[in-house]
Amino acid sequence: MVSRFGLCAQKVCLHCAPRLGIEDSLAVGMASAFGTGMGHADTCGCICGAHMVLGLRYGRADTLEEGKGKKALLVEKVSEFERRLSKKQPFRSCRDILGMDITQPGVMKAAAEKGLFSTVCADMLVQTCAVLDEMLAEDEKQDSRAEA
Repeated sequence: MVSRFGLCAQKVCLHCAPRLGIEDSLAVGMASAFGTGMGHADTCGCICGAHMVLGLRYGRADTLEEGKGKKALLVEKVSEFERRLSKKQPFRSCRDILGMDITQPGVMKAAAEKGLFSTVCADMLVQTCAVLDEMLAEDEKQDSRAEA
């Protein structure tokens, strides 16, 4: 699960694809815009990917009207994710997590040379996926109890 810049959101979505019942290609594709580097310093790609996973799990709907009805639950789940992740990682931007603004010329190369993407980003990826796994497993367990 080692991270390279630009693949954070994709790796989170790909990690959760089997639980969401989606193909790997859809998981990679839906998160691919976050790998462009555009605005990446504002929100960590791992968190963006996690929000997409939560949206697919708790906000999936056939119509906009149906989606509106799921919004309260989705907001609750995103808030819960943010609360749990903040215990492990208080920062939300790549700039703060890495301690460098990779949107500036030459800084991304410097961050790569320092190995930050394979260390700091990889750790963030593991933390993010762990929180998602916990939450999804808890809900799967609760869903199976409700069905019984």
